[in-house]
Amino acid sequence: MAMKGAIRQIAVCLMACWCAFGASLQLVWTFDLQKVQGVGVSEELPIRGLRFSPSGQQIAVVAGFLNDNDGRRVSNLFVVGTKEPAANAKVIKVITGIDELESGVATNSFQWSPDGRIILVGGLVVTLPDLGACRVPDLGGFVNNDKIVADATGNFGRLLEFGSDCRVLSTWDPGENWMVVDASADKGLLLVSREMPAPKRTFPPHNETLVVRAADRAIIGRWPASQVPSGRFADFGNAICNGSDADEADRVPVRCWSSADGKVIATAPTVNGGSPFAVATNGTRMIASDYHRYRIPFSSEYGERLKRRVVWDFKTGEELASWEPEKQNFVDNSAKTPTKVSDMAKFAISADGQYVLDGANGILRLYKIAP
Repeated sequence: MAMKGAIRQIAVCLMACWCAFGASLQLVWTFDLQKVQGVGVSEELPIRGLRFSPSGQQIAVVAGFLNDNDGRRVSNLFVVGTKEPAANAKVIKVITGIDELESGVATNSFQWSPDGRIILVGGLVVTLPDLGACRVPDLGGFVNNDKIVADATGNFGRLLEFGSDCRVLSTWDPGENWMVVDASADKGLLLVSREMPAPKRTFPPHNETLVVRAADRAIIGRWPASQVPSGRFADFGNAICNGSDADEADRVPVRCWSSADGKVIATAPTVNGGSPFAVATNGTRMIASDYHRYRIPFSSEYGERLKRRVVWDFKTGEELASWEPEKQNFVDNSAKTPTKVSDMAKFAISADGQYVLDGANGILRLYKIAP
């Protein structure tokens, strides 16, 4: 078993080093999550999501899943250090549906509080360092270190404000169908998707994107989704980045907009596809997914094949690095009859945009973006 694990890690390291070579990424370390105390060596650990803490000193990882006796999906939440991942690494079981799929944008229900003291993961509020936990509704985000705004219904409904102890502080009913997409605690902002009321509602739906100041609940930006699709806050809340909607030329551009006036800041010139993506919350860099799109014969539809991940700086317009993601194979224990499943490695970028985290098959790889 030890020899098998060693061979596995060497192979993963070689793959990681090969990807880093020529991609302007310098490998810092690799780490096997099965080394964390409390995780069984036979446990399948497909990585479902990754997040750097705001300071960049810690990493939160959701990995593995199975159904408990009540039919709930249970995963592992790992917390490891970026300097020495094996030192003081922690893990707890969490009931969560976090899964950052290739077909969708990153979930907003997996994030750190600005001071790095709390992790919000699938509606579970986990306090460090003792890993105490309580629960709030699933969709929401931090508006400061101790306050979370969440959707009370989980699907375009009444909003609630919670303290870090999950106690309800106030009820917020906007009178419209709102869903919290992201939050920027630095500026106390919420990014909201507003469902268009009838008769303006269309199919497929094209919602409005709102930027809302949480302190006084004022709407300070309002744009149609065709102009500013709901995405993620970047650059201390000054920008909104997205990469998931096709344009008139059947390309799927990766773009960033000003959160102040909705004007396009930049469009990535070498990336087609965008989603999933990750943004540097305190910087102007993001990771986007670049696809080869092709027309399906005898139809008007297109297919996609993922080619690479790209690190792009929307301030300079530069493509800084790229790599080809590895596939991870694992057993899907949520099915009555377990089946083999293949998925792409998950990824994250640090708040300052200096580091990239990539993970698959229970192995994390930390890279520094080369100058």
